[in-house]
Amino acid sequence: MLSQLMRRRALVQIVAVIAVLAQLAVAVLLMRKLPWWIDRHHIDRHHVDRNHLDRGSATLVTGPRTAIVQLLTIVGASIALIFTDTN
Repeated sequence: MLSQLMRRRALVQIVAVIAVLAQLAVAVLLMRKLPWWIDRHHIDRHHVDRNHLDRGSATLVTGPRTAIVQLLTIVGASIALIFTDTN
């Protein structure tokens, strides 16, 4: 019985690590590409290759990135609450 419980815990931990790694990969992809996928027609293409963007274009880029960071923070806080509750 104890061995089965230990196997189940190990499996849950492996799945949790895989989920966290997948979440990080998706977050990096979204941070990099999401603003251009959503607002590619509105972002000033003349300045995209340079080191700066126009003010309006910069807002279109930072808005979705801020939202992604907020969502990841909520997910992290939820995981922390679940961990705290189970221990």
